[in-house]
Amino acid sequence: MLRAGQKEIAILRKLNETDPQGKRHCVKFLESFQHKGHLCLVFECLDVNLRELLSKYGSGRGISMQGVRIYASQMLSALYLLQKNKVIHADIKPDNIMVTKTKNAIKLGDFGSAFTTDENMDVTPYLVSRFYRAPEIVLGLPYGHPLDIWSVGCCLFELYTGKIAFPGRSNNEMLKLFQEVCGAIPNKLIRKAQFRENHYDSSFRFIQRDIDPVSKAEVERVVNVPQRPARDLKDAMLAAAEPSEKKHAALLSDLLDKMFVVDPSRRISVMNALKHDLFKPS
Repeated sequence: MLRAGQKEIAILRKLNETDPQGKRHCVKFLESFQHKGHLCLVFECLDVNLRELLSKYGSGRGISMQGVRIYASQMLSALYLLQKNKVIHADIKPDNIMVTKTKNAIKLGDFGSAFTTDENMDVTPYLVSRFYRAPEIVLGLPYGHPLDIWSVGCCLFELYTGKIAFPGRSNNEMLKLFQEVCGAIPNKLIRKAQFRENHYDSSFRFIQRDIDPVSKAEVERVVNVPQRPARDLKDAMLAAAEPSEKKHAALLSDLLDKMFVVDPSRRISVMNALKHDLFKPS
């Protein structure tokens, strides 16, 4: 644990040195000390996290589009800083995004799972909290900066609608939900996936795993996944929109479509996301 803490401190110092004015919305690390054998980290004073903010101001319905646009731009600004320093956060979720006391700014925090692209990381299907976990993690494909973009997309959907985009109870159910929104996963990706045998048969057909409600035993069945998406997140976005927000809700939906691309090599980049029409002045 001490080594993990020291690694987190090294990453935080690197980010803070690159952004000494704190304009890129990553939490400011102040100092560290040891207490009774525990490494303690001290950060700037902030208020609640986005999970708590949602619970207080947007429970079940999300926050205003104006707030989402501001926070979205700031999250992407934080990702820009990370990418510049070859850092992948690997645990972006509302709980790890802090809000300032004035509520007009966020700070990305908790770099305990972060790593650099120079590191030789073991591929694991459990990196990132499940609801915010990108398809490449579940499948066992190489990691990169796009996995953080996917997580940010999940946060933005949740911020605006008050609902979780992909509420799977297991990695298998996460894949099912991904395919409902994104369509069938291309065979070329499945072929490269380290964990394909957990979710696909030899003909690349999806194996859906459910728990029988009576016997509680796992039940497998082969499912033919439609090539085209069966569920459109845009419907949920527009349903959450006030009449005056419809235009920006459609733009947010378009940005999420580009973030929720299964193939990480085709997912929108941080720079292109920052240039999206959602962030242009009204």
